[in-house]
Amino acid sequence: SKGLLLLILAYSGPTLFAQTGPGGVGKTDGSTTLQLWLRADTGLASPGSGGVYNKWLDQSGAGNDVSSSSGPVHVSKAQNGLPGLKFSGSNYLQAPASASFYPSKATIFLVRRSAAQGTDIALCGENTGFNNEFMVLNNVGYMHRSSGNFVTRSHQCESKIPNDSAQILCIKYGENGTSVDIYVNGLKSTQNSQTTGSSLTYGDVNKLITIGQRNSFSSSEYLEGMLFEVVGYNRILSDSERDSVEKYLSQKYKVALDGCD
Repeated sequence: SKGLLLLILAYSGPTLFAQTGPGGVGKTDGSTTLQLWLRADTGLASPGSGGVYNKWLDQSGAGNDVSSSSGPVHVSKAQNGLPGLKFSGSNYLQAPASASFYPSKATIFLVRRSAAQGTDIALCGENTGFNNEFMVLNNVGYMHRSSGNFVTRSHQCESKIPNDSAQILCIKYGENGTSVDIYVNGLKSTQNSQTTGSSLTYGDVNKLITIGQRNSFSSSEYLEGMLFEVVGYNRILSDSERDSVEKYLSQKYKVALDGCD
């Protein structure tokens, strides 16, 4: 009956209509492994002059808002009619250290302009410049244990995608110990990983989240380029889950999957 239906909705509303994460993977109440969701089409705050925004609100429900006094510039209709955030070599946004990415495993998605250079994202150990760090620097995935000790993997598509094209990056950190796997537009890298330094033992620690720079703030590592969306899970997603998130991003930004151009 109508009365029974209303009673069911009254008691199950928050659960029944819970917001889901990108591609239906995770929820946006902070209760799942979806711990970061930054979208240039929503959640911009603390505006400055010239289209600058100094705060980017996390849509995951985990509360990992990133901010600074030197934020990026909002660019409207930058990709498929949707806005992006332009980082110009001196901008960054950062969230305080938290347990959101405490585990030594993560899956990170980025929608970015192909020509972008510098640091897209760095998740590093609390009170350290770059220890126990997950990072994307110059289109390469890094799992950085300490100074001079790290694993990297690049991707065969990076030299083939036009500079003015958007691309979808997915990086899986720690699926097999200190492994780094990187996907571009749904294609898994065929490049061998590279290990520099001694054998690595990666620690579970609270991590800072920095967008557009590393916590060491080297002048040569600021991002120069456009970001549209950043998604982070504190576990390794299955292939079907990864595919769901990539399809959501592909449809939203009109980026073709399974190809380098």
